[in-house]
Amino acid sequence: MTRLLFLLCALLSTELYAQDTHAYLKWNIDHTQRTPRPAYPLTPQQSKSIDHYVLSHDARGRLTRVTFMHSGKPSPAGDYGAATLTLTYENDKTVEAYLNAEGEPMAAGGILRKIYHHDNTAFWHRLSFETTDGTGVTPTGYSEVRVERDNEGRVITETRFSRNGEIVPEHNGFAVASFAYDANDMALYRQYENAEGELLNGSLGYARVSFRFDEFGNFLSEEAQDASGNLTPMSAGFSRIEWRDFNSFGKPARVYYFDAQARPYAPYAYSSRSYTEAMQRDGVAYYGAEGQPAMHPAGFHRIEYHYKDDGSLAERKLFDASGTLITNR
Repeated sequence: MTRLLFLLCALLSTELYAQDTHAYLKWNIDHTQRTPRPAYPLTPQQSKSIDHYVLSHDARGRLTRVTFMHSGKPSPAGDYGAATLTLTYENDKTVEAYLNAEGEPMAAGGILRKIYHHDNTAFWHRLSFETTDGTGVTPTGYSEVRVERDNEGRVITETRFSRNGEIVPEHNGFAVASFAYDANDMALYRQYENAEGELLNGSLGYARVSFRFDEFGNFLSEEAQDASGNLTPMSAGFSRIEWRDFNSFGKPARVYYFDAQARPYAPYAYSSRSYTEAMQRDGVAYYGAEGQPAMHPAGFHRIEYHYKDDGSLAERKLFDASGTLITNR
């Protein structure tokens, strides 16, 4: 009887941990922009050393708080630029705000709050901003995002607007970005098309960026194509990039690059990557098609990342192919 009670208590404690701690390596891999979707749940032991997000929910199961943790403490080094992201819900909107490691309100990238407007619909259709300068304009120059959704609620178009109501092209130079999804609801592409569905080249010279992701939201490949379907260079110079040799936390050991003719990209064909115990990027080095050390166009062969105690980036050290330090940044 005692042994049975022990087993029941052990099972109950495991279930409570799964419900209450909510520690994940990734807090949101939802490409459809419906409901935040975490990936890579961590055990208590893993969360002692690996950077992660702690998720909290209200009684209705809605996400209310996300806190990025480094070495067991809240850290500003997460992907939203603050220690904690909070979500509050009203009938017609959801408000996203930010807290520092001490729990005090702060701005993330000049943005105090993001307001997701629902207008009594299931999912938001318009996004506006409150900024530190009072203009409501993001650092990249737009003040509103409007989306269209399909019958399943997935975002299928996204358009950005200025304060004057003019369209602001997004980072690929697309006036309007259109989407499609795979069976895991991961994005298949981001493209620019007219009202008739014809592909148009954006200001950077391509019409579509195609993706492949695994079920955990890790990039497998990305490539740019023009309106005729031909590979074309992205802003970084290469046309296709592939991530390979993943560890158990979805971190790739190698990344391969290709030109518009699908040949190894020059001046570098691949890079090798290493990671810290916390799963932060530790170093990146570049190599040619034959495995020889190669120089990045920015003037270095290898880059090392060094971090502050709170997990935020302190500096980058750049080295040439001989291992000589070039500079710190």
